[in-house]
Amino acid sequence: MAAGTLYGTVYKQNGTANGVYSLWLSWNSSSSGLTSTVSVTLYLKRNDGYSNSAWNKYHQVWGRIYCDGGEVGAYNNLDVDTRRSNTVTLCSTTFSVQHQNGVEKRINLSASFGNVAVSSCDHGDIGSTQVSLGTITIYSPCGAPASVSLTPNPFEDNVTLNWSGASGGSNNSISSYFIQHSTSSDNSSWSGWTDTTTISTNSSSGSTQFTPSISRGNYIKYRIRTQGTAGGSYYSGFIESNSVRRIPYTNCTAPKVFNVTPNPFENAINISWSDASSGTNNSITGYSLEYSTSPNDSSWSNWNQFNNVSSTSTSGNATFEGAKVTRGNYIKFRIRVLGSAGASYYSPYKESKVIRRNSLPNPPNDFSVSVSSYVIGESIKLSWSKAVDIDSNISHYKIEYCTSTNGDTWNDWMELTSTTKLMYSFIPIPSFLANQSYVKFRICTEDNLGASSSDYIESSLVQRDDNTGVRFGINGQYAKAYLYVGENGSWVERDVAIGIGGNWVDA
Repeated sequence: MAAGTLYGTVYKQNGTANGVYSLWLSWNSSSSGLTSTVSVTLYLKRNDGYSNSAWNKYHQVWGRIYCDGGEVGAYNNLDVDTRRSNTVTLCSTTFSVQHQNGVEKRINLSASFGNVAVSSCDHGDIGSTQVSLGTITIYSPCGAPASVSLTPNPFEDNVTLNWSGASGGSNNSISSYFIQHSTSSDNSSWSGWTDTTTISTNSSSGSTQFTPSISRGNYIKYRIRTQGTAGGSYYSGFIESNSVRRIPYTNCTAPKVFNVTPNPFENAINISWSDASSGTNNSITGYSLEYSTSPNDSSWSNWNQFNNVSSTSTSGNATFEGAKVTRGNYIKFRIRVLGSAGASYYSPYKESKVIRRNSLPNPPNDFSVSVSSYVIGESIKLSWSKAVDIDSNISHYKIEYCTSTNGDTWNDWMELTSTTKLMYSFIPIPSFLANQSYVKFRICTEDNLGASSSDYIESSLVQRDDNTGVRFGINGQYAKAYLYVGENGSWVERDVAIGIGGNWVDA
């Protein structure tokens, strides 16, 4: 509200000013919207209290009030009586003035009166004076963005909020944007709105990035409002974005089938698996294989990784060098599926059955030969006890022989036969062993995996001792005799042959 008082001059009939009288214009204004209502009153008063002051009773006095040179109020045919210090209202009026929003409004007020026809007070005026009605500022709210979008959907780590089409209001320029967020596990029931950030800018559009801390598979949305220089009463309303979902990874699934063979094993262990599966947004990228060993199938070593298989298949195979495992010890394996979503979403491990490194079979406890000497045509019988194998995996027995001309220096061992029986009998052919030479045998046990007992059991010596010389009958039995021939100063044994039926036969 604005108000003020303007003062003027009263003149006598002879045109000279008379300071005994006061002439003033009192004004005030009030506003509504961009309109001010101005009330103005023109007053006259004699200040010395003199009883014979101006008094015009002929109804001829007039009063005028002007705004910006135009008449806004007029009184006519007034009686003027200023005796005894009366205050006379010469004119009073009310008028409206329009403002320009946010711009100070000034007006020029003036006033006059006349035709009093009293020698000391004939007329007067108040010159044009500029007064201010003040500045009226009308505010209006900012406009919310016309478009708001949230991307991508689904998202992994970050989301981007974009908006455009916001606007300022009257005397209310854009100063910032206020953003809140809400979360949901099912895209239906939402949490309350939580303050996220305020972004200072005067642009009508914008973009910002967030890294929401929500569980995978859950949803998030944002809302935004435009804030202006006029303050909180003139912010825009909120406008919501679409909702987006954080990528819902799930774990890969371990293979349903996981086999290791053979059991027991000797060298290579064959590992195979099938029916693995990927997770949600988590495709298979490979497999991790580990092993653990034990001397007793009770106390196990830590798991050791031995292979990472790069594969997108749901099945596969690998091999492990069984010779790394101590004979008789145990080994087991485990496998898990690796996925594109990272280690947090690999499958659990799946363990294999326990398998055992093949133990060497034991050789037979005893091994005997039926004769100490033989002649051509006689059989040699080898026999032995049943060997023991902790793996119950005996395949056969392998028999070898070795020859010597003197019983001291021996040739290499040669294989004679392999058999599953506990006895072997054969008739040596002449080329098997020269007469008067020696032969010995040895035996080992072999299992189904080709492993042989670490020890051989040897037999006693056998000599080929064919009859030579002349046979003589002694006590109804033929006894062996020899014919010795002197050669080069030594006696040398020679066979004796007798012609019978045109054929030579041993004597």
